Amino acid sequence: MIGQRFVGLSLCEDGLRAVMVRRSRKQTQIIGWQSRSWPSVCLKPDYQRLNILEEDSFVNTVRETLRSLGIINGRVALSLSDAVGKIVITDLNEPLKRGRDGINLLKWQVREHLLLDPEEIRLDFQVLGTEPGGKTRVLVAAAAKEVLDQYENLLAAAGAIPALVLFDSLNLMHFYHSKRILTCDHLLVAWTSTTLSLQLIGNGQLQACRFRPAPASEKKLYQEVSCTLAKWEQTWPEAATVPAYLHDLSRTSIWREGLEGALGRSAQTPPPQLLFLAPGLEDSPSSTSDFYAASGCAERLFGVLP
Repeated sequence: MIGQRFVGLSLCEDGLRAVMVRRSRKQTQIIGWQSRSWPSVCLKPDYQRLNILEEDSFVNTVRETLRSLGIINGRVALSLSDAVGKIVITDLNEPLKRGRDGINLLKWQVREHLLLDPEEIRLDFQVLGTEPGGKTRVLVAAAAKEVLDQYENLLAAAGAIPALVLFDSLNLMHFYHSKRILTCDHLLVAWTSTTLSLQLIGNGQLQACRFRPAPASEKKLYQEVSCTLAKWEQTWPEAATVPAYLHDLSRTSIWREGLEGALGRSAQTPPPQLLFLAPGLEDSPSSTSDFYAASGCAERLFGVLP
């Protein structure tokens, strides 16, 4: 951050996307962006082992990218592939306790998803709602402490201090909702090179979510989406009828028929022109989930940094 400028980094298997934004009274403006490929097989998203395979290449590429945006030593928001950790909605039978007790409880809730002991887990969470009887729904994003430590240590060596670390799907959801583009109940489907995510939004809140490795065939895509929706419809019947939005449709063009068959409806694309460029910035980043995630996590710093 420099002044009122905020930087988001999305780190992907094929490279990194950096977006610098600033606040204005009307909208968030992009004032700079960069896209770089790793010079070698540098990064492999995984929740069970260290992700960065070529540390020197990683540090040098991140440093060059940040310097091209005028950042030498600064705080950034970091968006990681969903494959780096686990995102779950957990139901508690009582209100979530504050402080360390609440965090420890959530670590016990998600430990089976990561196959780790609670002390080896780092997490972030958001309370989605509490019923009159005290039952509480919590969205939890968790990852191995060892995995996140490697990212943060190497980013620090490159001149970047992560002020916020979240996963691509959550940042993508924030990107759309912060602009009040997708305000009705809907299903958001996002497909990256490593993961497939489905998020059901109802009454302005995340009602259900599913994050899986990217399917290797149209048949597996159909099975994953149709089984997920069938389960959701038992609790939220509207999952069968709400509009379905597919981010980055080009990624699934050859399998669109199978996807829409599983959805039971046509897949729409979110309204265009969601990236607002500052005057003088001619080129626009491509409309991919990586750039949207980078922008979304940068915007999250508005409520974190002064």
